[in-house]
Amino acid sequence: MPLIVRYPKKFPKGVRVKLYAQQVDIVPTILELAGVSASSRLEGVSLLDLVRGEGEREFLVCEAWGERCVIHGDWKLIVHYEPELKVLHEVFPKPYEPRHFKPVKTLMERVVIEDGLGYELYNLKDDPMETVNLASEEKEILRELKSLLDRWVAQRVDPVQDPMLHLYKYTQPQPVEYQRI
Repeated sequence: MPLIVRYPKKFPKGVRVKLYAQQVDIVPTILELAGVSASSRLEGVSLLDLVRGEGEREFLVCEAWGERCVIHGDWKLIVHYEPELKVLHEVFPKPYEPRHFKPVKTLMERVVIEDGLGYELYNLKDDPMETVNLASEEKEILRELKSLLDRWVAQRVDPVQDPMLHLYKYTQPQPVEYQRI
């Protein structure tokens, strides 16, 4: 996410860092600026080393309901954990008809499903709008990024309690059928 920081006492004017940041990094950064040690339970990392040019982030992970994403270099992998993406039918208008979306490729049409998971792989340098899913063509890059993501998950999530593996237990909001009175 783009982030602008102004703190003249700590940051020189005009510094531009071309690395990824995310919202969970803001609290650890503010705590470090305040001289308070951050809890190891916080997901984010302080961005001060990056601003000083002393550090580098190997990769970035984000999560949303039913999916995880990893960004590494120019590549972004999105993994959909909902088997066969059934939940997407709840999101799109009812009745869902592909002809309503001809100008736009829907997510359901873009996702490559393999072994019960959905994959989207994008080259952010060549395709910053994420319009061309390369998951079928770039299998080696997909495997590398999936390995990074799996390593990140193994360090942070108890496999028995991983919510991505228990999505069926959660209720998705159902579309409301309105009736004209």
